[in-house]
Amino acid sequence: VADAVEVAASTVTVAPGDTLARIAKRSGTGIGALAAENDLSPPYRLEIGDRIRIPAGRYHRVKPGETGIAIARAY
Repeated sequence: VADAVEVAASTVTVAPGDTLARIAKRSGTGIGALAAENDLSPPYRLEIGDRIRIPAGRYHRVKPGETGIAIARAY
């Protein structure tokens, strides 16, 4: 099923308890996209007050059992 989310470019400020994974889930982007946009490397350490750029794009969250071919066919 084609259910990608359109995300506008934006910036967020890291708050207490934030991780790159939490920011990715909240914004609808992927961890890899956030890491690349912000030149971050594992283990993706963030400090409170850091500004994280959210890249614009169309993001599809892969669900259990989905295959690359099925996702490609959906779009």
